[in-house]
Amino acid sequence: MTIRSILLLGTFLPILSLANPNVIMIYYDDMGYSDMGVYDTAQTSLTPNLDTFASGAMRFTAGHSADAVCTPSRYAVMTGRYCWRTSLKTGVNGGYTPSLIEDDRFTFAKMFQSLGYKTAMVGKWHIGMQFYDPAGEPVDDLVNNTNVLDNDPATTSGDRIDFSHALTSTPYHHGFDYFFGTAASLDMPPYVWIENDTVLFKGGIVTNGAVDFSQAVAATNADLLEGAPVNSAHSTGTIRPGVYDPTFVVADYLQVQAAKVAELIQARGEDKEPFFIYIPMPAPHNPWALQAEFTNATSFSYGNYLVQTDHYTGQILDALEDPDGNPLTDDSLVSNTVVFISSDNGIERIAQDNSLPEHDGNGAFRGVKRDNWEGGTRVPYLVRWPGVVTPGTSDFACWQGDFYASMAEYLRYDFTPDEAPDSESFLPILLGESMPEDRREGIIQHSMNGQLAIVDKNGEWKLIDGTGSGGYTATYDADNNYISGIGGTVFGSPKQLFNLLDDPGERTNRLLSATQADLEKEAELYALLNEIRGNTTYGIDGDSNVPPIDSDEDGIANYYENAYEGLDRDDPSDAPGDLEPDGLTNLEEYEIGTSPVDADSDDDRLGDYDEVKTYGTLPMSPHSDADSLPDGDEVLIWGTNPLSADTDADGADDDFELSVFTSPNNAGSVPSGSSGEIELSPSVVQLAGYNGTVNDPAAVGSWTSSGPLYVRSRLSNQYELKTRLFLQFDLSAVPAGFESARLRIHQFDRLNSLYDQDLQLARVTESWTATAGSYPSFNGTGVADAFVFGNNGDFGTPVGSSGFFSGTAGIPGTDAGFDVTSIVEGWIDGTVSNYGFRIAFDPVGNVGSAFSVNDDPSTPDQNEALQLIINVRPAAWTDVDSDEDDLVDSYEMDVFGNLNHSGKDDSDGDGVSNFIEQTLGSNPDAIDSVPSFSMIQTNAADVAFSYYRYNQAGLGVEVLVSEDLTNWYPYTEFYTVANPLPVGELGEAYDKVLLEPRATTPDHLFYKLNIYTK
Repeated sequence: MTIRSILLLGTFLPILSLANPNVIMIYYDDMGYSDMGVYDTAQTSLTPNLDTFASGAMRFTAGHSADAVCTPSRYAVMTGRYCWRTSLKTGVNGGYTPSLIEDDRFTFAKMFQSLGYKTAMVGKWHIGMQFYDPAGEPVDDLVNNTNVLDNDPATTSGDRIDFSHALTSTPYHHGFDYFFGTAASLDMPPYVWIENDTVLFKGGIVTNGAVDFSQAVAATNADLLEGAPVNSAHSTGTIRPGVYDPTFVVADYLQVQAAKVAELIQARGEDKEPFFIYIPMPAPHNPWALQAEFTNATSFSYGNYLVQTDHYTGQILDALEDPDGNPLTDDSLVSNTVVFISSDNGIERIAQDNSLPEHDGNGAFRGVKRDNWEGGTRVPYLVRWPGVVTPGTSDFACWQGDFYASMAEYLRYDFTPDEAPDSESFLPILLGESMPEDRREGIIQHSMNGQLAIVDKNGEWKLIDGTGSGGYTATYDADNNYISGIGGTVFGSPKQLFNLLDDPGERTNRLLSATQADLEKEAELYALLNEIRGNTTYGIDGDSNVPPIDSDEDGIANYYENAYEGLDRDDPSDAPGDLEPDGLTNLEEYEIGTSPVDADSDDDRLGDYDEVKTYGTLPMSPHSDADSLPDGDEVLIWGTNPLSADTDADGADDDFELSVFTSPNNAGSVPSGSSGEIELSPSVVQLAGYNGTVNDPAAVGSWTSSGPLYVRSRLSNQYELKTRLFLQFDLSAVPAGFESARLRIHQFDRLNSLYDQDLQLARVTESWTATAGSYPSFNGTGVADAFVFGNNGDFGTPVGSSGFFSGTAGIPGTDAGFDVTSIVEGWIDGTVSNYGFRIAFDPVGNVGSAFSVNDDPSTPDQNEALQLIINVRPAAWTDVDSDEDDLVDSYEMDVFGNLNHSGKDDSDGDGVSNFIEQTLGSNPDAIDSVPSFSMIQTNAADVAFSYYRYNQAGLGVEVLVSEDLTNWYPYTEFYTVANPLPVGELGEAYDKVLLEPRATTPDHLFYKLNIYTK
């Protein structure tokens, strides 16, 4: 690091001399705000080890989990991205649910890996991983199923999962060099230890008080049983029956986990490699599975489990103090290890039931786990960083993803915009400094039922988008009174507005007797909430607007400067520079999103400078007006407006006019017909149930008023209530000239108000009919080209919510339908066989959506019928160029008196083809008439250039210039088109195009014209 860099980083100087610190995150499951003794000193502490830890840590009193339930918090903390941006809008995953994290999604484990850290995870994952059936096919719908193994251990043919098959999408595949843990919660099967991608048998056994890992082997289905897992006699809470390893003892989990972490810490102590270990505990979530020595630690079961949880946390912290277990050696890792401790959500209601009045787990706050009130997401939040973070208390408002953003800033890892988009570094707070003025405006809290709340950046004002808890219908208030009937309506009104500084217990909803100031605050926060979530319901890809790190304060984010050689994240002098150069400064290129080392970032032949300064086009998109013509072709060849799909405003788009040889620049040159539209109703419709076969669709389980067109899923053993919809359309009557296709789908009902899920459309790849012997099946009928076209909650929460799908989840559509051109085009041209569409939920959930069959006569202004809408164009355009010889019919008749001449001919023998003479304004029937060009010297050095261009047909003229007849460049290198164009002498059929010098022209310059038809 240079002296300049040290001076620029200023306040960070005291920590830059330290080696990259080790990082440990201990993440509890359902530990409430005041379950940790240090958060409520008025009650008897049950966590002495954590209290000791807290004495050396910075303790946050306004730290939040991302969600009020488990899976979404864990997803968010791993990715720095709110989970409601995924398909999981409500609820949690099961033990067999596929991963929510895409293979290419950034995780903080990947960040540490890229920085040379050894990464490991030990404990509960619960974000999903991929299991496989005996045929090697992925399993996607078992969730927490109890009917996985048949009764024949000698074969797997009747089993639904092959546990010997390597898993995918485990933590091992998402950035962790090593993983040892379980798929989900301790009340969810399978009850087995997993190492990296392998299910283990005898993975960790406690014998005579010690943990033995030496007997572990890869499991086979014959090693496993199904039913009630081995548990302690001292257990409270529900444990789902399911597949289990008979040596897996639920009550020993925490001891096995702590021993494995200690083993890893010892290894890192020996090899001195920096490490990151993520330790998600399954406790104190129920079942409160107690080892014998903890059964009488307190007077209540939950308290006993808290004591057991604290005990094994102490063992992990002790391992940092003494990695080799020998107190005579000085090998402590504490001084260079950051330890972050928090919880995935607040205390569970049954834990609060069990604890009161002896113990209060939600502190001074209203609500518990699942709820949108503070008791659901305000959790213990501590950072111990010896020598860097001064122990004490902070009321700074943050969420758990912010910890990793802080570590990233310290380690000089600069997030790109798609990495950790909702996380903001609070490193200045950790260092005892103030946050910068440019800040993220707020953080989101999310409930089990999908209700969102926003808290402003100061942690003062909170707005809940709904009328109740968003979770439980009965919960505890801030005074520990049991309150019922408070589930409320998600997105309902009046919303809830609280001032958390004056009213941390959320006792008074200010909107029930709102002042004008309250209403203004509601409007302000609601607008901010919608900006962050991206819509007004469950959320999509909005923007938290987290300011990127800019170390040298030159206006260019670090991640951008890191991406280009020649820019330096620590040198502000490169901002006014111009690396290409193209006329735009490096700072300007960053602000508009273009490349500072490529003068044409979108490769459309218009330089970035010209797009920004001259044409107003989008330098990062070759199609600024969203038509099929690249901006460069519009400007350099066709002379059309790159900001308008219909330059001459005649109702026909530019690209369409070019395809039929009419002029996109002349409103008088129009196609003789208009596009035709054909509406096709489905020719075959079939529902396929989960248990359906080719002989029996098993499509049962509809709900009242759902009608014949619906899809339905259910997270339970009731497979008959899982239904998909297959549709086929007869395209035999579609005439030639296919242009596009849209599918109209209108939802008129939904199964319930609580759950939402994405709807998927796919092209079916196998033959099926609606007759016995060839029915489609739920999982067995192949599909391709699948995409999400909406969500059953797109139109609101209540049952009966209705509207048109747009093709994009979260965005309502119209009766015009959404685009399916690419699929239908394959059917039309015979590239693929027409086996129709399949509509399904992806993934499955407690969801259902019913669709309109016919148009609703009560809404005459729209058509609700499910239909495939085909657009075609007339086969011939007889009055334009009927013989397709690149000569407009009317032109041929005017010049020759007949249609017997071709554009390729040279009718007058002057060496210039009829086509060129038509385009450039000379007479193809007169040998002495050839195209002429005008060159006018404007001053001693500069020369203007002009030519004629026929405007009655879809013709393009491209002018290239060269100084050496070898390297040719678009005219924009030296010229710009005069605006307005001068009046020409050839009449209205021709434009006179004048190129005026934009810069000094060279002493010698050559010109070349290329003529185009589309």
